Amino acid sequence: EMQIYHLHKGRRRLPVISVMIQAAATGDDTGAAGETLGHNDYLQHAIDAFQYEYDTNMAQCATALMTRSGSVQNQELRQRKLQQGRSLETSGNSTSGINELISTTFGSHEKFLHYANLMRTGSDFQSEKEEHGRRLSEIWHPYDSSIMPTIYFFGYDGSLTEPPCTEIVSWFVMDTPMTISRYQLEQMKSILFTNVDSETCQPTSVHHQNSVARPIQETGSRQVWRCTRNDFPP
Repeated sequence: EMQIYHLHKGRRRLPVISVMIQAAATGDDTGAAGETLGHNDYLQHAIDAFQYEYDTNMAQCATALMTRSGSVQNQELRQRKLQQGRSLETSGNSTSGINELISTTFGSHEKFLHYANLMRTGSDFQSEKEEHGRRLSEIWHPYDSSIMPTIYFFGYDGSLTEPPCTEIVSWFVMDTPMTISRYQLEQMKSILFTNVDSETCQPTSVHHQNSVARPIQETGSRQVWRCTRNDFPP
């Protein structure tokens, strides 16, 4: 689901557009072609922007861990140890904690090294990130037809889906979902579920069993209406 919030100063209610997202069915094709079936080129621009932020957080986390593991002057020695599959050595009781963070956050020392070097002097990562952000601001719009495939919707007055769940939202749920590929779905799940704080390296996601959806709530006395083409004059 993609939610578009419209913030209006002084307004008591918050209009939110909700677009459901469906991954294209791969059928019997489980190879690369099946993974990219239904690829949404327009949405990918936004996904890439989030990927750059994700990679930045991972790189800053890796750099912080490298610094904590010893002096900067010994960095090349530490990298050689990592390339040889050896754990980082630190003084005191912090050794196991840092190595555990590397294991749980990056999964492998190779991946850790990749992120540790991502933003070093001579890397093109930062300039590529800034260039992508500039292009995105010029071309991307949340109401493009590939993002918003319909103008018809279900509507109701409800609440925020996160604490404090205040009853101030006017929901407009589009009646046709956008389509993405299985690969894009997995990329978004990785970004959302495995992102870390750049300083503490702690996970930022509050997902439960690979879902961040709030449990379905009873409608109570709320009225739910549907707007279709019949509600528009010819």
